[in-house]
Amino acid sequence: MSSTPIDIQPYPHARVIWSQFDSHHAYVIQPTTLVDPQRRWVWFTSCWHAVGNVIDTSPVQQSIITHRHYVTALLDSGFHVAGIDVGVPLGSPAGAEICRRFYQHVITAHNLNPRARTVFQSNGALIMYNWAAQHPDCVSHMLGIFPAVDLRSWPGLDRVCTGDVITYPEFRYPFSQSELESRLHDFNPIDRLRPLAAHHVKLFHVHGDADELVPIDQHSIPLQHRYQQLGGEIEIEIISGGVHADSADYYESNRARDFLLSD
Repeated sequence: MSSTPIDIQPYPHARVIWSQFDSHHAYVIQPTTLVDPQRRWVWFTSCWHAVGNVIDTSPVQQSIITHRHYVTALLDSGFHVAGIDVGVPLGSPAGAEICRRFYQHVITAHNLNPRARTVFQSNGALIMYNWAAQHPDCVSHMLGIFPAVDLRSWPGLDRVCTGDVITYPEFRYPFSQSELESRLHDFNPIDRLRPLAAHHVKLFHVHGDADELVPIDQHSIPLQHRYQQLGGEIEIEIISGGVHADSADYYESNRARDFLLSD
């Protein structure tokens, strides 16, 4: 993994280290004043929400940092922030494997806390939940923003298996639809919550009740019921009238910010 500072430094008192990890764009943002003594850190998926799209270096793209509200609070509290571009892997085995290797590299190279905190948006929930289900001792808090957590609802098992999604070829599922249906307990986030509950992983979702692409009653609400039945801790902040992605309330939630900073 090669690492160099990049020109875009969107946060005061922080340093963005831009890198390539297994041919994928990645970064770590280091706080440069206060550093958390526990060296806690937060992993953002999709990664661009924390730093803007650094591939397109136009001034407009540089200024678009959706999750600035959360990242600023984290950096001000001494947390590190990291991300890697894995496209839209839909929680696939190959996508989860590169997440595993990236996690291991980040905590080793930057001497970070072994229990990450994660922020994921929309389809990013599929890969983060599946990575966490395999490594529940490596995560403590998970914040989902209108998260897709059931492959059957979004994008649909037919689209997963045909590759009719925007993702890297190596991250597609190597199964037929019937094979995937018979193995949903291995790959569908909403069916893989038991390890997270057993390791006391805390969950928080921010989801709109008017989201037609990823309906709350097919994703966050049933996940909440299942997680609570397993004894897990979860909260949902429901955005009244919130449709998919189109509300500042998703990105400026003080409850979500406080959740990320909580013990």
